[in-house]
Amino acid sequence: MSSIIKVNTIQDIDGNNIINESGNVITIGASGDTITVPAGATLSGDLNASNLTSGTVPSARITGAYTGITQVGTLTGLTTTGNINLGDSDVINLGASNDLQIFHSNSGSFIKDAGTSNLFIDTDGNAIELTSGNTAESMGRFVKDGAVELYHNNSKKFETAADGILVNGAANVDAGGEPSATGMIRLQANASQRQLRISPPSDSANGKIDYRGGNLTFQDDGTEVARFQDTTALMIGKSSLDYEGTAGIILRNDGLLHATRDGGNVTDFNRLSSDGEVVRFSKDGTTSGQINISGSRMNIGTGNTAIRFDSNSRLILPWNVTSNSATGVDNAIDLGASGGFGFKDLYLGGGVFLGGTGTANKLDDYEEGTWTGTISDGTNNATMGSNTGGYVKIGSLVVLTGYFTVTNLGSVSGNLRLTGLPFACGSANSNYTANGLGWGANLNITDDTSIGFQIDTNASHLNFTHWDNTSGITLLQASELTASGQFMMNLSYRTDA
Repeated sequence: MSSIIKVNTIQDIDGNNIINESGNVITIGASGDTITVPAGATLSGDLNASNLTSGTVPSARITGAYTGITQVGTLTGLTTTGNINLGDSDVINLGASNDLQIFHSNSGSFIKDAGTSNLFIDTDGNAIELTSGNTAESMGRFVKDGAVELYHNNSKKFETAADGILVNGAANVDAGGEPSATGMIRLQANASQRQLRISPPSDSANGKIDYRGGNLTFQDDGTEVARFQDTTALMIGKSSLDYEGTAGIILRNDGLLHATRDGGNVTDFNRLSSDGEVVRFSKDGTTSGQINISGSRMNIGTGNTAIRFDSNSRLILPWNVTSNSATGVDNAIDLGASGGFGFKDLYLGGGVFLGGTGTANKLDDYEEGTWTGTISDGTNNATMGSNTGGYVKIGSLVVLTGYFTVTNLGSVSGNLRLTGLPFACGSANSNYTANGLGWGANLNITDDTSIGFQIDTNASHLNFTHWDNTSGITLLQASELTASGQFMMNLSYRTDA
């Protein structure tokens, strides 16, 4: 059974209104009164700022709309199941000094840490997500114990991982004023290429490191300058293993270094400051040869068997090479050897010193050839049938051979001579009698058919001689030679040539 008391006004003992209803407005208490709501009680309905503008609301539950409240003291233990509506630029202040502020203004919505500590956004759930379109589009996602994900137009572009970061698309480090597509440093990957692009600021030139198809290339303004060819070789100035046709360098993984250059020296080895080793050649770690320098001189060889090139003195010398010094050797190094180690030809414009270094040991000439001889009296020449001879010249020694026939003496008279010697007689010889043998046939002499030869100083002809039992060695006369006379010779003489 319930009881109902119907009154418009309830007053205290002093006649002050406690509850008064006038139309649709119910007034609790009077101005200056304190209204106490017990803890745990529920206020149901709308709590409006026009009805509550000051004082303290104790711990209580308020249901319904809570609107337009601008000052309620320090509000504690508030639980509401409806909306809290604040106007533009109205602020929810949290903290003793209003350190955390939540508000909306014409320029945007804000969660602001107005104090001096940190602003934490914390969760015990799986992730913190930044979305738009009522969670239809992701902008950022922070996964508990996992990745940080950043999105562009709902497409994930950046993600942290346990071993680093992942970038989907190009990663650019831009300089001021540079377009994003040609950033200072640009990491890019797609189905056909992976590249690191380096671009100087405010310049159309691009430096690129490009990886595709197993090849890593380095490019400058579109021109390839170096390449790692699969696992085979490093190439500079070449795009393929073209060893001869294109200038550049190939360094293969098996140790081969190949260099090609168009119109210039291919290598340049430069040692600074001190003399010594420039290039070393080794086999299994043991030095087998080297090139070193001493001043402007270069030494090439191994140990005590080497040669020195002296450009200042125009000399090639036998030498001893070590890594720190070089000294010459004398009469200790052979050039060639027996048993199939001989050189073929030696071309010399000067001489060879054999068995010593004095002028007497110098062999400065060796020559072989033919010469043409003519029977003459010094003015008139006979008609010759065979008139060709041969010669060998070794230093100043000339060795002559020849066979000569006469078909017609013509006007030849007096002393007979043989002209056309390949070299003149030496100036040190006076009426020199050549060493050798001669033979004559069809001669008008009765004593001897042996022929001798006499050469005058600086003369280029031979005088024929023979033995006369009365006069001894005499000059052969034209009258003693028939029209079919013949001569054969093998002799030697000295020349200054």
